[in-house]
Amino acid sequence: MTRTLIIGGGVAGAVTALALAKAGYTPELFEAYETSPEHRGSYLTVAVNGLSALYAVDAVDAVNGIGFAAPSIAFYLGDGRKLNEVKVGGSLPDGTATRSVRRGELHARLLDEVRRRGIPVHTGKRLKALDEKKDGVTAYFADGTSATGELLVGADGVHSTVRRLILRGSATAPYTGLINVGGFSPAAGLGLAPGEHRMVFGRRAFFGCAVEPGGDVWWFANLGRKEAVTRDDLEHLDDAGWKSRLARAFARDKGPARAVVAASGPLTVSNSYEVPDLPVWHTARVVLTGDAAHAASPAAGQGASMAMEDGVVLAQCLRDLPTYEEAFRTFQELRRPRARRVTAQGARASKFKAVGPLQRRVRDRKLPALLAGHASGGEHSLAWIYEHRVSWDTRVEAAAG
Repeated sequence: MTRTLIIGGGVAGAVTALALAKAGYTPELFEAYETSPEHRGSYLTVAVNGLSALYAVDAVDAVNGIGFAAPSIAFYLGDGRKLNEVKVGGSLPDGTATRSVRRGELHARLLDEVRRRGIPVHTGKRLKALDEKKDGVTAYFADGTSATGELLVGADGVHSTVRRLILRGSATAPYTGLINVGGFSPAAGLGLAPGEHRMVFGRRAFFGCAVEPGGDVWWFANLGRKEAVTRDDLEHLDDAGWKSRLARAFARDKGPARAVVAASGPLTVSNSYEVPDLPVWHTARVVLTGDAAHAASPAAGQGASMAMEDGVVLAQCLRDLPTYEEAFRTFQELRRPRARRVTAQGARASKFKAVGPLQRRVRDRKLPALLAGHASGGEHSLAWIYEHRVSWDTRVEAAAG
């Protein structure tokens, strides 16, 4: 049994652990945070392509038991005009469709499944250093402990410490120029129907929301900002300050944004980052996966799903190929073209979210045709994102060296 250290307990780490265990490896998961992830963050979308990856590791019930279906999204301009309704993938053979889920609840459910299968989960393990040798790799943590395995997977997100340690020239993730603010609001009196998913290209900012069957509104907003939000910014601008800033950004827009934000409970604020194409994703015994290897802008709506796909494909490569070197190289070659394409799509979508007056007029003229193309199923359709499937039964052949 090959002991494999997985750094990071988010979606990428949890699904990779499940997949490696199914492939006959012995994974152990090391998470930096001490506390449960259940109440962290806002919400995200797990698309059908990601759900197919969960099927591959027999874990789709971890998602189907939470959130609600998100089969399509209605797009609007800030003046109230509806542009189009775009399907977010079709459905799997059993009817399972794209779902909106609370980020923290998804993390918690996946970690519960990891533990249920007897895979060790160590919390409070913040990685500080790596020592890679011919016969294994040792991880050193901030609490003074260490762990040694034959392989190590860096599934520690967009600001990956593993990436910084093995690819020193590619350590940073560029800021996209957008900040994310999100929360949860009661829907009473807001004029939104249960199950509705809406995105609004406002005059000064972007607004998105999903209404759960019980009526609460899950929402986020993207604001343009030249500099990333710092820890000092977060400490000196409380929820009331962010609500005031959003109220000004949406002041001239029609639709529910101002009312939803005003009614919201506690907010989450973060910066939007990307990890562009890296020169390589691995060393001899260490490999990157998920956002650590290729983080698209959140506008792509594929962060969780791509991480799930990665976990399955990595495990298949290690299962089917005779050496770690061949497995890592083949994993990179199989996943890189899709990661590049999804990242490019996310970057294109981000450019439309927060624009100046002149750019806004150009954007608002282009959007109807662009979204019509996405909705039509033709050459501009986004079906290539959602129709991708990973199957556990697929056998992997080594990529050319």
